[in-house]
Amino acid sequence: MSTPPSALERSPQYLNEYRGDTLITIAALFIALESISVILRVYARTITTSTMGWDDILIPLGWLANIGLCVLGITMIHTAGVGYYPEAAWKNHPERAVNFSKSLFALAWLYLTGVALPKMSILFLYLRVFINRRARIVCFV
Repeated sequence: MSTPPSALERSPQYLNEYRGDTLITIAALFIALESISVILRVYARTITTSTMGWDDILIPLGWLANIGLCVLGITMIHTAGVGYYPEAAWKNHPERAVNFSKSLFALAWLYLTGVALPKMSILFLYLRVFINRRARIVCFV
């Protein structure tokens, strides 16, 4: 098995490769898709006569956390050098490594919140939909 080349062996062309535009495009796409989904859900809930439940409360909170994830990802491009290889991004700007670590800490908390809230919303939706005792027990487990 061959070992990966060290930072000293990599060419400047390789180290200067930039992929930040891809992150910006994907983050913007997710912001648009998530916003459309939440707006359609809220619209559907307002035209029906059923009462609001915990699932309706948790979805906008999860949406906010996911929007925060996308925005943090975009800001990390400018503040932490995301999009470049770390060797190239932090060589001339060592403060970007500190910004990357701080952003990574915030990213972890936003990710946990952004994943947990929609999952909890789905479970609360299941509790409202399923009246079978066995199915409700599975939701609580």
